Amino acid sequence: NHHIIPDPTLLEQTVVRFNYQVNLHGNPELIDEYRVVPNGMYYANQEMDYALIEVEDNPAQKWGHLTLKPRLPQVDDRVNIIQHPNGLPKQVSMQNNFVKFANRNKLQYITSTLPGSSGSPVLDDEWQVVGLHRAGGWLKEDEESPTYYRNEGVPIGAILKDLPNEIRTYLTIV
Repeated sequence: NHHIIPDPTLLEQTVVRFNYQVNLHGNPELIDEYRVVPNGMYYANQEMDYALIEVEDNPAQKWGHLTLKPRLPQVDDRVNIIQHPNGLPKQVSMQNNFVKFANRNKLQYITSTLPGSSGSPVLDDEWQVVGLHRAGGWLKEDEESPTYYRNEGVPIGAILKDLPNEIRTYLTIV
């Protein structure tokens, strides 16, 4: 998210961790760390609260990648979140998670998250990314609506429309 990496000068200090999770017995897995390319790609939009960065050594070769699905989820569609709440090892929230509001720039849903989950993928039941998680709490659908206790993300379709073509060609989209 842009609120996590609001400036490219932070790239030099940024490390991306893969496999930060515990196994079925509760023991930590070995973490794989990758540095961010200090003068690499940085493309961000503060209003939409996203940032794209370039990571060294192509971790997708080892870990794979997620597929982006630009279709806007509908109210009552199920969504799942893979997250690191409060900086803890990976947790997956996938029960009773439903979209409650969706428009071209905003996606609101009910799910269990905590601070530290910003940047988590919002996934449909086919495990394709439909949104980027960015906030939670008492939120409005629009300026005149009441507030609801929900989580909020940016629809992937909105982010894709905002990206320049030369960046979009590197992404896996269905």
